[in-house]
Amino acid sequence: MMQNHKNTTLRNAIAEIRNAGMTVTGWARVHGFKPDTVFKILHGYYGCNGGKVAKRIIVALIKDGHLQEGVKVV
Repeated sequence: MMQNHKNTTLRNAIAEIRNAGMTVTGWARVHGFKPDTVFKILHGYYGCNGGKVAKRIIVALIKDGHLQEGVKVV
């Protein structure tokens, strides 16, 4: 079974957040996002239509250094 590169990259962001000493729930709340929405995006289940919230979360993850630029929610 092959994994989608985008989903693997998003899931790696979870480890990056934890390595920074935070939980995904804590990171989401600090940035004003619903934790459930952040988890859905990081697991590739949300944002298939390129939603604005998903894009804002991706931008925040990049800004905080938890995700590399170039990941798009499509």
